[in-house]
Amino acid sequence: MQEWGSEGHLIMGRSEIPCRQANGLYWLGFARVRCRGSELPAWALSQFGAEPMAAALAGPEDGYLILHWPDNFQLKRLRVPTAAVGASTRRAVIVTCRDTDAATDTIHLRYFAPQYGIVEDSATGSAMRILADYWAQSCGLEGLHGRQDSPRGGELFSRLEGEIAWVGGRIRDLDETDNGVPDT
Repeated sequence: MQEWGSEGHLIMGRSEIPCRQANGLYWLGFARVRCRGSELPAWALSQFGAEPMAAALAGPEDGYLILHWPDNFQLKRLRVPTAAVGASTRRAVIVTCRDTDAATDTIHLRYFAPQYGIVEDSATGSAMRILADYWAQSCGLEGLHGRQDSPRGGELFSRLEGEIAWVGGRIRDLDETDNGVPDT
């Protein structure tokens, strides 16, 4: 794959999103979304089968709910919430924990929005955008390596630069077996 090597903008209709390539990763820059602490939802234990240690909100009422489990918690053990979670919140739910065994600032995450027909998203850049601010506030982490613990798995990165949350990942060339059609 040819390296791009400069900054630019991804143009989508009337939107322009800053983008760059650095260190083998491709980055998109989004407006930082600030998180604010919240009480633990009473339904978390019944929906996930384990109780988180902290919670935070981001965005409007239909934004995000972050549920934080203890360091090194096995997020794969959590139950997938049912659409009934929609009776309690309009927010997409991001579950996360820190991986203290990793050499870098690594976190684990999963993303659920069953009330919107997304049982579990396998690799979620929007969640990394939110977690960039959450982990910066809770632990002072300005750059993250995120491992999505969904059944399919995913690997994403984030970092903050002022009011920009950069979300990065690797890109691979499509080969003949892909037929140019991305996975769904």
